[in-house]
Amino acid sequence: MFGRGLIRVNLLVNYSWRWDIDHASRNGSDPRHAKVESNLASADISRIDLIIRWGGRRRLSGFLPVQSVYADFYFLDALWPDFEPEHLYQALRWYEHQEVTLGG
Repeated sequence: MFGRGLIRVNLLVNYSWRWDIDHASRNGSDPRHAKVESNLASADISRIDLIIRWGGRRRLSGFLPVQSVYADFYFLDALWPDFEPEHLYQALRWYEHQEVTLGG
C-alpha cells in the first residue's frame, strides 16, 4: 500500500497536445488567458504527480503540458510491451521518496 491508498491512474493512448489546444480554441479560449485549462479536452484530468516514461525516452513529448507542469518523471529503458507490474511498483516506491514542492 502506498500513501493513504488513494491513487488515480490515467492512461492516455495516442494522445496529442494539439487535440487539447484545438478543443480549447474551438470553445473560445485564448491560450494567453489563465483559465484556458478549463476548456481543454483533458480538463477532467487533474494535476499529475508522476509520469512514468518508458522506452528510454527522456522527454515529455507534449504529454498533458498543463497538468504535468509539476510532475516528477520516472524513466524506464524497457519498451511498453515489456512493461511489468513490478515496474509500476518500482516507480511508486521511488516517488514515495521525492520531495513534492510544486515549484517552490
